[in-house]
Amino acid sequence: MKSAWNFVGLIFWLCLLFDLLIVLFYLFLQIKDNKSNNHPLFVKCSKNFVHILINMCIFLVMFHFAFGNKLVLKSVVNTKAYYPLVLDTNGFKSYYIKVNSQNEISHLNNYYYLSDGKKNVVNSNQALVLDNNFNNYRNLYKISSRYKNRDLNKSLVIQDLDSKTQKAWVLTMQSWYKNNLINGIGFKAGKLYDKYTVIRVPDSSYIYNENE
Repeated sequence: MKSAWNFVGLIFWLCLLFDLLIVLFYLFLQIKDNKSNNHPLFVKCSKNFVHILINMCIFLVMFHFAFGNKLVLKSVVNTKAYYPLVLDTNGFKSYYIKVNSQNEISHLNNYYYLSDGKKNVVNSNQALVLDNNFNNYRNLYKISSRYKNRDLNKSLVIQDLDSKTQKAWVLTMQSWYKNNLINGIGFKAGKLYDKYTVIRVPDSSYIYNENE
């Protein structure tokens, strides 16, 4: 998702930089000319100093609104999409999810699954596998609150998805930066902020661990 607001933000930063360079250039000329007379330097260059101070204040305000972490949650829009899972096979076993460890140090896993006509992969930091484990359901409610997806807090919605897909579906939740001036100043308008995937399987027997 590209946005013209990022281009507007770039223009804002370039104008601020160009204005600052002009002020510094005139300040340099005044300091150079001041050597030939006895006028106090501060009095002669006071307007330029004030101009530089104003530029710095504008810069700090723009930086705060563009990159301030406290403003992030107010600057994103959440989207979601449900898709049915498709059985995959390695020639010996059919499964919905294939698990592969990234490395032994980080303890992160990659989850591979077929859905929406293509093979997808997500890591365990950005995904939750939902089977019959009660602890996974508790984590699900925490995630639903984080991404403002109230559907996951309703058991009837999950039951409806289970009945339509035989308990095999995937939910992708994404947070996008809103298209506005504040995000444009930070060059983030329309870009992906965060993504999380919930993968539903009937039970753990439909999970193939490649490392075992």
